[in-house]
Amino acid sequence: MAGIMIKAEKKDCRVGADLCIRPQIHCVRGKSGESMRKSNASGISVVHVIDSGGFGGGERYLADLIRHASSGIRHAAIIPFYGPLAREFADMGAVFAVTKMPAWFSPLAVSRIVHMISARRADIIHSHGYRANIYARAAALVTGAASVCTVHVSLYDYAL
Repeated sequence: MAGIMIKAEKKDCRVGADLCIRPQIHCVRGKSGESMRKSNASGISVVHVIDSGGFGGGERYLADLIRHASSGIRHAAIIPFYGPLAREFADMGAVFAVTKMPAWFSPLAVSRIVHMISARRADIIHSHGYRANIYARAAALVTGAASVCTVHVSLYDYAL
């Protein structure tokens, strides 16, 4: 991947769980103890929103993106459920939160995502997946953060 510095270091292995203001939102701290709250460190803050918690192509891409990111970029992720992706994030010490993203548009889900993005004071919201694109774009409009989406499948897979 051009432009991405690979940083390999072993961090503290403690993983703790916090509950945010709303009990339906579960925030998980990374191994370094960092939570969804933005640290005082400088650099760019990116929050990824993905609508799948399995571990296929898009999920693997996101895990690799976070794992090999430059030290000047702080990543956090919002995922829809605890599963293989959550286990991968916990093992690598990534900061992530879990909240449901229903297939039908849910203003409550947008509100929860906005809350997490605001707490993280994200500069960029990067969405992965069709449903995540909708939720992340709505949250970006509310928070004023820049938004980017990545399509991980062929556009021919979607009925037009």
